[in-house]
Amino acid sequence: MQYQSQEELKQYREGLIGEFMEEIAKLNKDSFIVKAKLYDIDRFSKKENWNYLSILDVTLIKENIIPILLASDENEDAKKFDNLLYSLQVKRLNHQKTNRIEENISSLVAELEKLGTIPKVVEKQELIIEVAENHYLARAGFFDIEKVRKELRGFIQYIDPFKKTPIDSDFEDKLMEIKEENVHLSSVSDLTNYKKKLKNYFNSNIDNIAIWKIKQNEKINEIEKEDLQRILFEELGTNKDFENEYGNKSVVEVVRNLVGLDPATASEIFSKYINDNRLNMKQIHFVKLLIDYVVENGTIDMIALTEDPFRSVGEVGELFEDNINTFMQIRKDIESINENAKKLA
Repeated sequence: MQYQSQEELKQYREGLIGEFMEEIAKLNKDSFIVKAKLYDIDRFSKKENWNYLSILDVTLIKENIIPILLASDENEDAKKFDNLLYSLQVKRLNHQKTNRIEENISSLVAELEKLGTIPKVVEKQELIIEVAENHYLARAGFFDIEKVRKELRGFIQYIDPFKKTPIDSDFEDKLMEIKEENVHLSSVSDLTNYKKKLKNYFNSNIDNIAIWKIKQNEKINEIEKEDLQRILFEELGTNKDFENEYGNKSVVEVVRNLVGLDPATASEIFSKYINDNRLNMKQIHFVKLLIDYVVENGTIDMIALTEDPFRSVGEVGELFEDNINTFMQIRKDIESINENAKKLA
Protein backbone atom coordinates (compact mmCIF):
# COMPACT_ATOMS: atom_id res chain seq x y z
CA MET A 1 0.00 0.00 0.00
CA GLN A 2 2.86 2.37 0.78
CA TYR A 3 4.36 1.74 -2.67
CA GLN A 4 0.98 2.29 -4.29
CA SER A 5 0.59 5.56 -2.42
CA GLN A 6 4.03 6.74 -3.55
CA GLU A 7 3.19 5.79 -7.15
CA GLU A 8 -0.04 7.80 -6.93
CA LEU A 9 1.88 10.81 -5.65
CA LYS A 10 4.37 10.41 -8.49
CA GLN A 11 1.53 10.39 -11.01
CA TYR A 12 -0.03 13.39 -9.29
CA ARG A 13 3.26 15.29 -9.57
CA GLU A 14 3.49 14.41 -13.27
CA GLY A 15 -0.06 15.67 -13.72
CA LEU A 16 0.69 18.98 -12.03
CA ILE A 17 3.81 19.46 -14.16
CA GLY A 18 1.75 18.70 -17.27
CA GLU A 19 -0.89 21.26 -16.28
CA PHE A 20 1.79 23.82 -15.49
CA MET A 21 3.46 23.34 -18.88
CA GLU A 22 0.08 23.62 -20.64
CA GLU A 23 -0.54 26.96 -18.92
CA ILE A 24 2.94 28.15 -19.92
CA ALA A 25 2.24 27.18 -23.53
CA LYS A 26 -0.88 29.39 -23.51
CA LEU A 27 1.07 32.53 -22.56
CA ASN A 28 1.29 35.29 -25.14
CA LYS A 29 5.02 35.59 -25.82
CA ASP A 30 4.49 38.97 -27.47
CA SER A 31 3.33 40.36 -24.12
CA PHE A 32 5.79 42.75 -22.49
CA ILE A 33 5.36 41.02 -19.12
CA VAL A 34 6.04 37.59 -20.62
CA LYS A 35 9.03 38.82 -22.61
CA ALA A 36 10.64 40.11 -19.41
CA LYS A 37 10.62 36.56 -17.97
CA LEU A 38 11.04 34.65 -21.23
CA TYR A 39 14.28 32.90 -20.25
CA ASP A 40 12.65 31.18 -17.26
CA ILE A 41 9.37 30.59 -19.10
CA ASP A 42 11.18 28.82 -21.96
CA ARG A 43 13.32 26.83 -19.53
CA PHE A 44 10.39 25.46 -17.52
CA SER A 45 8.33 24.73 -20.60
CA LYS A 46 10.67 21.74 -21.10
CA LYS A 47 9.81 18.63 -19.10
CA GLU A 48 13.43 17.58 -18.50
CA ASN A 49 14.03 20.73 -16.44
CA TRP A 50 11.50 19.50 -13.87
CA ASN A 51 13.44 16.35 -12.98
CA TYR A 52 15.45 18.16 -10.31
CA LEU A 53 14.49 21.53 -8.82
CA SER A 54 17.10 23.40 -6.78
CA ILE A 55 16.21 26.08 -4.23
CA LEU A 56 16.94 28.65 -6.93
CA ASP A 57 14.65 26.89 -9.44
CA VAL A 58 11.76 26.92 -6.96
CA THR A 59 12.38 30.61 -6.22
CA LEU A 60 12.46 31.50 -9.92
CA ILE A 61 9.20 29.64 -10.55
CA LYS A 62 7.52 31.38 -7.61
CA GLU A 63 8.78 34.87 -8.46
CA ASN A 64 8.94 34.90 -12.27
CA ILE A 65 6.34 32.46 -13.61
CA ILE A 66 3.52 31.85 -11.14
CA PRO A 67 2.52 35.56 -10.86
CA ILE A 68 2.12 35.68 -14.67
CA LEU A 69 0.02 32.49 -14.71
CA LEU A 70 -2.15 33.73 -11.85
CA ALA A 71 -2.72 37.05 -13.61
CA SER A 72 -4.06 35.17 -16.64
CA ASP A 73 -6.74 33.37 -14.55
CA GLU A 74 -9.86 35.49 -14.05
CA ASN A 75 -11.36 33.38 -11.24
CA GLU A 76 -9.57 34.91 -8.26
CA ASP A 77 -11.72 33.06 -5.70
CA ALA A 78 -10.89 29.68 -7.25
CA LYS A 79 -7.16 30.49 -7.11
CA LYS A 80 -7.41 31.36 -3.43
CA PHE A 81 -9.31 28.16 -2.74
CA ASP A 82 -6.62 26.19 -4.61
CA ASN A 83 -3.98 27.82 -2.43
CA LEU A 84 -5.87 26.91 0.74
CA LEU A 85 -6.25 23.24 -0.25
CA TYR A 86 -2.66 22.97 -1.50
CA SER A 87 -1.49 24.40 1.82
CA LEU A 88 -3.43 21.71 3.67
CA GLN A 89 -1.86 18.99 1.50
CA VAL A 90 1.66 20.31 2.07
CA LYS A 91 1.14 20.59 5.82
CA ARG A 92 -0.12 17.01 5.95
CA LEU A 93 2.92 15.76 4.05
CA ASN A 94 5.17 17.66 6.46
CA HIS A 95 3.27 16.38 9.53
CA GLN A 96 2.34 19.91 10.64
CA LYS A 97 -0.68 21.05 12.61
CA THR A 98 -3.71 21.68 10.37
CA ASN A 99 -6.53 22.46 12.82
CA ARG A 100 -6.94 26.11 11.85
CA ILE A 101 -6.74 25.61 8.11
CA GLU A 102 -9.27 22.75 8.31
CA GLU A 103 -11.67 25.03 10.18
CA ASN A 104 -11.28 27.75 7.55
CA ILE A 105 -11.98 25.34 4.70
CA SER A 106 -15.01 23.84 6.46
CA SER A 107 -16.45 27.28 7.25
CA LEU A 108 -15.97 28.40 3.67
CA VAL A 109 -17.56 25.27 2.18
CA ALA A 110 -20.44 25.53 4.67
CA GLU A 111 -21.47 28.75 2.88
CA LEU A 112 -22.03 26.67 -0.28
CA GLU A 113 -24.88 24.84 1.52
CA LYS A 114 -26.86 28.08 1.26
CA LEU A 115 -26.61 28.18 -2.55
CA GLY A 116 -29.47 25.74 -3.22
CA THR A 117 -30.68 27.74 -6.22
CA ILE A 118 -27.56 26.93 -8.28
CA PRO A 119 -28.05 23.51 -9.96
CA LYS A 120 -24.33 22.67 -10.23
CA VAL A 121 -23.86 23.35 -6.52
CA VAL A 122 -26.82 21.11 -5.69
CA GLU A 123 -25.15 18.29 -7.66
CA LYS A 124 -22.22 18.43 -5.20
CA GLN A 125 -24.42 18.75 -2.12
CA GLU A 126 -23.31 15.45 -0.59
CA LEU A 127 -19.61 16.38 -0.76
CA ILE A 128 -20.33 19.90 0.45
CA ILE A 129 -22.18 18.65 3.54
CA GLU A 130 -19.34 16.22 4.33
CA VAL A 131 -16.61 18.87 4.02
CA ALA A 132 -18.62 21.38 6.06
CA GLU A 133 -18.27 18.97 8.98
CA ASN A 134 -14.92 19.70 10.67
CA HIS A 135 -14.09 16.03 11.22
CA TYR A 136 -14.19 15.18 7.50
CA LEU A 137 -10.99 17.07 6.67
CA ALA A 138 -9.26 15.71 9.78
CA ARG A 139 -9.72 12.21 8.34
CA ALA A 140 -9.27 13.11 4.66
CA GLY A 141 -6.27 11.74 2.80
CA PHE A 142 -4.15 13.55 0.23
CA PHE A 143 -6.35 12.64 -2.73
CA ASP A 144 -9.58 13.25 -0.79
CA ILE A 145 -8.37 16.83 -0.34
CA GLU A 146 -7.51 17.03 -4.04
CA LYS A 147 -11.05 15.86 -4.91
CA VAL A 148 -12.50 18.66 -2.75
CA ARG A 149 -10.29 21.21 -4.49
CA LYS A 150 -11.18 20.11 -8.01
CA GLU A 151 -14.92 19.67 -7.48
CA LEU A 152 -15.65 22.78 -5.42
CA ARG A 153 -13.15 25.43 -6.61
CA GLY A 154 -15.53 26.76 -9.29
CA PHE A 155 -18.30 27.50 -6.79
CA ILE A 156 -16.43 29.74 -4.33
CA GLN A 157 -17.06 32.79 -6.54
CA TYR A 158 -20.80 32.53 -5.79
CA ILE A 159 -20.41 32.95 -2.02
CA ASP A 160 -21.39 36.32 -0.58
CA PRO A 161 -18.09 38.28 -0.28
CA PHE A 162 -18.98 39.32 3.26
CA LYS A 163 -19.44 35.69 4.30
CA LYS A 164 -16.12 34.38 2.99
CA THR A 165 -13.64 33.11 5.55
CA PRO A 166 -10.26 34.88 5.20
CA ILE A 167 -8.34 32.57 2.89
CA ASP A 168 -4.77 33.76 3.41
CA SER A 169 -4.51 32.09 6.80
CA ASP A 170 -1.07 30.50 6.81
CA PHE A 171 0.30 33.03 9.29
CA GLU A 172 -2.63 32.47 11.64
CA ASP A 173 -2.10 28.73 11.32
CA LYS A 174 1.54 29.06 12.36
CA LEU A 175 0.47 31.02 15.43
CA MET A 176 -2.00 28.25 16.28
CA GLU A 177 0.78 25.67 15.91
CA ILE A 178 2.89 27.59 18.42
CA LYS A 179 0.01 27.78 20.86
CA GLU A 180 -0.91 24.11 20.51
CA GLU A 181 2.65 22.80 20.80
CA ASN A 182 3.62 25.11 23.70
CA VAL A 183 6.73 26.19 21.85
CA HIS A 184 8.99 28.48 23.85
CA LEU A 185 8.53 32.08 22.68
CA SER A 186 11.56 34.33 22.38
CA SER A 187 11.94 37.07 24.95
CA VAL A 188 11.25 40.70 24.08
CA SER A 189 14.98 41.38 23.92
CA ASP A 190 15.39 38.58 21.34
CA LEU A 191 12.56 39.91 19.21
CA THR A 192 14.10 43.39 19.18
CA ASN A 193 17.52 42.06 18.34
CA TYR A 194 19.29 44.63 16.19
CA LYS A 195 20.22 42.26 13.37
CA LYS A 196 16.71 40.82 13.15
CA LYS A 197 15.28 44.33 13.10
CA LEU A 198 17.50 45.28 10.16
CA LYS A 199 16.73 42.09 8.25
CA ASN A 200 12.98 42.55 8.69
CA TYR A 201 13.15 46.19 7.62
CA PHE A 202 15.26 45.78 4.50
CA ASN A 203 13.42 42.69 3.26
CA SER A 204 10.13 44.52 3.72
CA ASN A 205 11.32 47.59 1.79
CA ILE A 206 12.82 46.13 -1.38
CA ASP A 207 11.05 48.86 -3.38
CA ASN A 208 13.48 51.42 -1.90
CA ILE A 209 15.71 52.24 -4.90
CA ALA A 210 18.98 51.74 -2.99
CA ILE A 211 17.90 48.40 -1.51
CA TRP A 212 16.55 47.26 -4.88
CA LYS A 213 19.84 48.10 -6.63
CA ILE A 214 21.88 46.26 -4.00
CA LYS A 215 19.73 43.15 -4.37
CA GLN A 216 20.03 43.38 -8.17
CA ASN A 217 23.88 43.53 -7.97
CA GLU A 218 23.91 47.15 -9.13
CA LYS A 219 26.12 49.83 -7.60
CA ILE A 220 24.45 52.65 -5.71
CA ASN A 221 25.51 56.31 -5.72
CA GLU A 222 26.62 58.54 -2.84
CA ILE A 223 23.14 60.01 -2.25
CA GLU A 224 21.61 56.54 -2.04
CA LYS A 225 24.33 55.46 0.38
CA GLU A 226 23.61 58.47 2.60
CA ASP A 227 19.93 57.49 2.65
CA LEU A 228 20.90 53.99 3.83
CA GLN A 229 23.12 55.47 6.55
CA ARG A 230 20.25 57.66 7.73
CA ILE A 231 17.98 54.60 7.96
CA LEU A 232 20.63 52.55 9.77
CA PHE A 233 22.02 55.19 12.11
CA GLU A 234 18.86 57.19 12.87
CA GLU A 235 15.71 55.15 12.23
CA LEU A 236 16.81 51.61 13.13
CA GLY A 237 19.61 52.24 15.60
CA THR A 238 22.82 54.15 16.03
CA ASN A 239 26.26 54.17 14.47
CA LYS A 240 27.52 52.37 17.57
CA ASP A 241 24.89 49.64 17.22
CA PHE A 242 26.06 49.09 13.67
CA GLU A 243 29.77 48.93 14.59
CA ASN A 244 29.11 46.56 17.47
CA GLU A 245 27.31 44.13 15.15
CA TYR A 246 29.24 44.51 11.88
CA GLY A 247 32.59 46.12 12.69
CA ASN A 248 34.16 47.84 9.67
CA LYS A 249 31.79 46.42 7.07
CA SER A 250 30.28 48.96 4.65
CA VAL A 251 26.55 49.67 4.88
CA VAL A 252 26.12 48.42 1.30
CA GLU A 253 27.73 45.06 2.06
CA VAL A 254 25.64 44.64 5.20
CA VAL A 255 22.40 45.35 3.33
CA ARG A 256 23.43 42.89 0.57
CA ASN A 257 24.07 40.19 3.18
CA LEU A 258 20.66 40.87 4.73
CA VAL A 259 18.56 40.86 1.54
CA GLY A 260 20.65 38.43 -0.53
CA LEU A 261 21.11 38.51 -4.29
CA ASP A 262 18.12 38.48 -6.62
CA PRO A 263 17.58 34.87 -7.87
CA ALA A 264 17.18 35.91 -11.51
CA THR A 265 20.35 38.01 -11.31
CA ALA A 266 22.32 35.16 -9.75
CA SER A 267 21.03 32.78 -12.40
CA GLU A 268 21.97 35.16 -15.19
CA ILE A 269 25.52 35.45 -13.84
CA PHE A 270 26.25 31.75 -13.32
CA SER A 271 23.85 29.75 -15.50
CA LYS A 272 25.96 30.41 -18.61
CA TYR A 273 28.46 27.89 -17.29
CA ILE A 274 25.72 25.25 -17.11
CA ASN A 275 23.99 26.09 -20.37
CA ASP A 276 27.01 25.95 -22.67
CA ASN A 277 27.79 22.32 -21.70
CA ARG A 278 31.31 23.00 -20.48
CA LEU A 279 30.81 21.40 -17.04
CA ASN A 280 30.42 17.83 -15.82
CA MET A 281 27.65 16.82 -13.37
CA LYS A 282 29.70 17.50 -10.21
CA GLN A 283 30.77 20.90 -11.50
CA ILE A 284 27.16 21.74 -12.37
CA HIS A 285 26.12 20.77 -8.84
CA PHE A 286 28.85 23.05 -7.49
CA VAL A 287 27.58 26.00 -9.56
CA LYS A 288 23.98 25.40 -8.43
CA LEU A 289 25.15 25.41 -4.81
CA LEU A 290 26.98 28.64 -5.54
CA ILE A 291 23.82 30.24 -6.93
CA ASP A 292 21.78 29.12 -3.91
CA TYR A 293 24.45 30.50 -1.58
CA VAL A 294 24.62 34.02 -3.07
CA VAL A 295 20.82 34.20 -3.32
CA GLU A 296 20.68 33.56 0.43
CA ASN A 297 23.78 35.47 1.60
CA GLY A 298 24.37 38.15 -1.04
CA THR A 299 28.15 37.69 -1.19
CA ILE A 300 30.59 34.84 -0.74
CA ASP A 301 34.14 34.67 0.62
CA MET A 302 36.44 32.38 -1.35
CA ILE A 303 37.23 30.54 1.88
CA ALA A 304 33.56 29.46 2.01
CA LEU A 305 34.18 27.29 -1.07
CA THR A 306 36.31 25.02 1.11
CA GLU A 307 33.44 24.51 3.59
CA ASP A 308 30.04 22.83 3.46
CA PRO A 309 27.93 22.66 1.39
CA PHE A 310 30.66 23.01 -1.27
CA ARG A 311 33.01 20.60 0.45
CA SER A 312 30.45 17.83 0.03
CA VAL A 313 30.93 18.02 -3.76
CA GLY A 314 34.71 17.90 -3.59
CA GLU A 315 37.83 20.02 -3.14
CA VAL A 316 37.70 22.91 -5.63
CA GLY A 317 41.17 22.29 -7.07
CA GLU A 318 40.37 18.66 -7.82
CA LEU A 319 36.82 19.40 -8.93
CA PHE A 320 37.97 21.83 -11.64
CA GLU A 321 41.34 20.21 -12.33
CA ASP A 322 40.40 19.60 -15.96
CA ASN A 323 38.55 22.91 -16.31
CA ILE A 324 40.64 25.49 -14.46
CA ASN A 325 39.94 28.29 -16.96
CA THR A 326 36.21 28.00 -16.33
CA PHE A 327 36.76 28.14 -12.58
CA MET A 328 38.86 31.29 -12.97
CA GLN A 329 35.93 32.88 -14.83
CA ILE A 330 33.58 31.77 -12.04
CA ARG A 331 35.98 33.29 -9.55
CA LYS A 332 35.93 36.62 -11.42
CA ASP A 333 32.13 36.62 -11.26
CA ILE A 334 32.26 35.97 -7.52
CA GLU A 335 34.73 38.83 -7.06
CA SER A 336 32.51 41.12 -9.15
CA ILE A 337 29.47 40.30 -6.99
CA ASN A 338 31.46 41.00 -3.84
CA GLU A 339 32.92 44.19 -5.30
CA ASN A 340 29.51 45.59 -6.23
CA ALA A 341 28.48 45.18 -2.59
CA LYS A 342 31.36 47.43 -1.46
CA LYS A 343 31.96 50.14 -4.05
CA LEU A 344 29.72 53.01 -5.14
CA ALA A 345 28.75 53.76 -8.74
